[in-house]
Amino acid sequence: MKFVRHCGSLFGTPLVRQAFLAAYLTLLLLAPTGHVSAQRQLPGVYFIYDSSNSMWGALPDKSRKYEAAREAMRELMSRDFGDREIALRIYGHRRRNDCTDSELVVPFNSPEKTSQSIIDIMETVRPTGRTPIDRSLRDALKDFGDRKGSIILISDGIESCGADPCALVKAWKQQDIDISVYVVGLGLRGIKREAMQCIADASGTDYLAANSADELIDSLDAALKQVSANDTGKAIPTLQRPNPKPTQQPPAPKVQETAFELIVLTHDGVRQKGQGMLMPKKGGEPLVVKTTGGFTAPSGDYQLLAGVSVIGGQAYQPVSTTLTIGTA
Repeated sequence: MKFVRHCGSLFGTPLVRQAFLAAYLTLLLLAPTGHVSAQRQLPGVYFIYDSSNSMWGALPDKSRKYEAAREAMRELMSRDFGDREIALRIYGHRRRNDCTDSELVVPFNSPEKTSQSIIDIMETVRPTGRTPIDRSLRDALKDFGDRKGSIILISDGIESCGADPCALVKAWKQQDIDISVYVVGLGLRGIKREAMQCIADASGTDYLAANSADELIDSLDAALKQVSANDTGKAIPTLQRPNPKPTQQPPAPKVQETAFELIVLTHDGVRQKGQGMLMPKKGGEPLVVKTTGGFTAPSGDYQLLAGVSVIGGQAYQPVSTTLTIGTA
C-alpha cells in the first residue's frame, strides 16, 4: 500500500516535473508555425507630401502643383498595393513659419483601410507653411517601427529649416536601416534639384522629376515599380500612359532686362561668384544663375536662393533673400 501511494505521487516529484516540462516544450517547438508567420510585419509604403506655401505655384504645364499632387494621389490609390501597408505624412499644411509642422495623417494599415482616407485628406489640405524634410524623415523612421519598406517623398522645394536631410539618409545607410527613400521632385531645377537628388543618391534610388501633372503620375508609378523590385511584396501594377503630344507655346513678350552678377561672401570672408535661382514674386519660370556670370533678368521683385559651389557641384547651406532688379 505504501508503494502504491508513492507511485500515485510520482508526478509531484521535482525530477519528474522537469522531465514533463521538457517534453511539453519539445512538443511546442515541433508544432506548426503558421500562426507565427502570419503575424510578420508587412512591408510598408510611406508617402511624405509637401504642403508648403510654394505648392500654390504652377508647373511648366500651367497646372497648380498641389492640384496635380492631389489628382496623382487619387489615381495612385487605385493601384493594387498587394500585401503592403501604406501611410501618409504631410508637412507644412497647418501653420506658417513652423518647422515642427509635420503630421502623420494616415498611419500604417492595409490599402482597404487607408486609400479613401488619403484621398479625402488630399482633397482638403492646402499649401501653408515651410519645408521640414529632415524632421519628417526622422518622424517617419519612428512610424516604421520594426517594418522594412520605402518612403516616397513628393516635394517642390528643399529643406527650409536649417537641417540636412541628405546627411540623415547617408547616416541611415551607414547604420543599415532597411528603408529606401524615393524622391519625386516637382518642377525642380538647379541647386534645388541637386539638393533633392542628393537624398535619392544617398539612399541608392533614382531621382524622379515631374514637370507636369502627367509626369507626376508617371514618376510616382516609376517609384512604385522600384518598390516592387526591391521589397518582398508582390508586384504593383502601373498605368501605361500614352506619350502626350507637345503643345505649341506662344512666344513670350519682350521685356526690359538688367544685367547682373551674383557674388557671395563665404563664411571665412572670401568673395566669389555664386550660383542660385531667381524666382519671380509674381510667378513664372525661375532663372538659374551659374558661376559663369553674364546673366540678365527682367525688372521686378524676386526671391533669391543662393549658395557657394563646392566639390560635386552642390551648393553648401544655400541662403534665401528677397531683392528687386532694375526698378530703381
